Amino acid sequence: MIIALIAYVLTECMAYANCSINIFVYTYAVIMLLFLANRRYMQKKILKNNKKAEQKSVSAFICAGILIFLSGLLGYNVMEKGLEIKAEVYRLYKPARNEGNFDERRYELSIQNIFFYEKDVNNNSIKNGEKDNKKHKIGFINPTIHPNDDNFAGLIKKNISFFAKNYMDNLSKIKLWMEYKIDNNCDEETASIYRALLIGDKKSITEDDKLMFRIAGISHIFAISGLHISILGIGLYNLLRKKFMMPFSVLVSIFLIVNYSLMIGISVSTTRAIVMFALRMIAEVYGRKYDEVNGYIISLMIVSSIYPWGFTGFSYQMSFAAVGVCYFIIPKVIGFLKINSYILRTIISSAFLNMFLSVLIAINYYEIYPYTVLTNICILPFMGVVIVLGFLGLFKIGGFLIKCGMGLCDVICSFKYSRIICGKIDKWQIIVIIIILMVYIIYMKISENKDERNKIKTGDFNDYKDEKKTAVIKWISTGLIYVAVFANVGFGIHIKDFLINYFNISERKIEMVMVDVGQGDFFYVKTKEGLNVTIDGGSSDIREVAKYRMVPFLKYKGISTIDYAFISHGDDDHNNGIMDIITNYDLYGISISNLIVTKLDNMDESLERIIDTAYAYGVNVIRMEEGDKLLDFTCVMPYKELTYEDPNEASMVLSYEDKETSALFTGDYNYDEEYLLNNISKYTDVESYTILKVAHHGSRFSTTDSFLKRINPDYAWISCGIKNRYGHPANELLERISNNTSASIYVTKEVGEVEYNK
Repeated sequence: MIIALIAYVLTECMAYANCSINIFVYTYAVIMLLFLANRRYMQKKILKNNKKAEQKSVSAFICAGILIFLSGLLGYNVMEKGLEIKAEVYRLYKPARNEGNFDERRYELSIQNIFFYEKDVNNNSIKNGEKDNKKHKIGFINPTIHPNDDNFAGLIKKNISFFAKNYMDNLSKIKLWMEYKIDNNCDEETASIYRALLIGDKKSITEDDKLMFRIAGISHIFAISGLHISILGIGLYNLLRKKFMMPFSVLVSIFLIVNYSLMIGISVSTTRAIVMFALRMIAEVYGRKYDEVNGYIISLMIVSSIYPWGFTGFSYQMSFAAVGVCYFIIPKVIGFLKINSYILRTIISSAFLNMFLSVLIAINYYEIYPYTVLTNICILPFMGVVIVLGFLGLFKIGGFLIKCGMGLCDVICSFKYSRIICGKIDKWQIIVIIIILMVYIIYMKISENKDERNKIKTGDFNDYKDEKKTAVIKWISTGLIYVAVFANVGFGIHIKDFLINYFNISERKIEMVMVDVGQGDFFYVKTKEGLNVTIDGGSSDIREVAKYRMVPFLKYKGISTIDYAFISHGDDDHNNGIMDIITNYDLYGISISNLIVTKLDNMDESLERIIDTAYAYGVNVIRMEEGDKLLDFTCVMPYKELTYEDPNEASMVLSYEDKETSALFTGDYNYDEEYLLNNISKYTDVESYTILKVAHHGSRFSTTDSFLKRINPDYAWISCGIKNRYGHPANELLERISNNTSASIYVTKEVGEVEYNK
């Protein structure tokens, strides 16, 4: 086990240090050989009187060496020299545009350890989405050295002329046949679940069902991994052993499992499950008891050699964390509590597994699901039955069980606090979790030593009352650990704010963020009173901007309620995301308490529809006109005595002011700026602004010289989309800002999210 741990650490270090790949593979081979040699040495005395067993051990040792040598040779040819392949479509991997958003580059890196160079064999550049039929070379890139480099791309479609293509086509035909059988024997909803369970096709599961399974905490059942491999592999092996010799049964089982995994798609979790299954089968061949700990460590080494950066991915973390908790943590807790009841063992196992995995979910998705322990206890024991029934073609019975499970998930999801948005997990929260667990481990060790001493003193006859009292204390301490970890993860942000306020540790800071939503506006303000305020929220070029940009950002910040949402005017690129959040609370879990719009007699129809929708969903609507104040915000436009033909002219302009910070949010305002300057002087005391949100995404028709000289901002923020068709921000505008102010200019299409703290 120690050698295995050293091997894993070394492989990860070499991957991080960007070592040559052939050195990486061969070093790994040497470590594995040492590992096998050590195992054989430890068994030498047992084997010396058994010539047949010794021959098997030597042959296994030689075969392992040959396989490792061949893998090293392949690694040298493929990874050092590269493969020339014909590509059809290329795509550049992009990092996250905002905090909490999906990081495509990190994801692609976690599932495969290669990027594809942007240049082909003839040194010709590749453009995003370009189609060609040229040969291109695969190469390795270390992201620690090229973290923001855009000169590499990934293949979407590839045509590799290997004999394996025909073989994979045949596996695809089997997959299509299975899909056909599922669709013909199940209703649409059940078929979508069975396709995900049996062949790894999750595309047909509806968004509502995905959300329900995620909140219920059982979305992991759709990852083809240990459960499927155990059912198929071990079940098949036990059937074959009734008729055939052990070596044949093992080879056939491993062969079919590997082909099944190739058919559904190899992933981190399937790779881990295959390796651990293969090790179990090898133990069967040699008549040895399968060592779960060594199997876990060896699979960790092998998966890490295939996916050197896999540890950055959620599936890697969940797969190994779940198995690690089951192997290392749960047996210790069950032994500590001296649980003999199967039901209690199941509850404790589910609770502790849920506790550890909830930390990973919070780190990656910024929310936790407290009731997952209930669904795991009630549903997971039946999943093996559902999968077996599916493979046997008994879809009607399996479909009935699926319907019952979905009904239970739906009930649990309807409970209050079924989803808690916790925000980004800070380092201090991780430290607190480690301290809590260390205290629990120390208490377990002290308690075990005390039990041993008492047993030596009194023999097997302990005082019943003392034993019962000790058991109660153990259960209470275990429950407190569970509650403490969940409270720290789920309410860490609120606990931190409470402690800061209660002990007056520091004064609250104002936080302002310009979120990158493409061609649109979305601004977030955290006031010194701790209120969450947004200004606008929409986009004209980002599809489902709330789902992919706004909501992930809000969850990252730990926001489950927007206290005040200002809408400057009725254009979609300023409100369609906010309206999506209002109308889809069940999907996003974020509510809006108050919606603030302008108060005009001739309000445009789009703004009227926004107000009607807000009322329909129980959102309080506040109407503001020039001179009105709300919190530290003052409405300075639109000018109530004018009539506006263009909705942009009637944009709500907000002036924020506190002791240290001031900001002017102008929406798409493009009317006479003299009116705006007059109202700023009339309703505020601001002489120069800290932040100017430049009007209309940086249009050349907005923000005049005289206006800039009067406002004199320290920072000029411009929100616009990459390659937008309007040419925003206009060069003339940028020149005006530079010539008339000393402001630092930040444009979302160039830098992504921009944040200001004071």
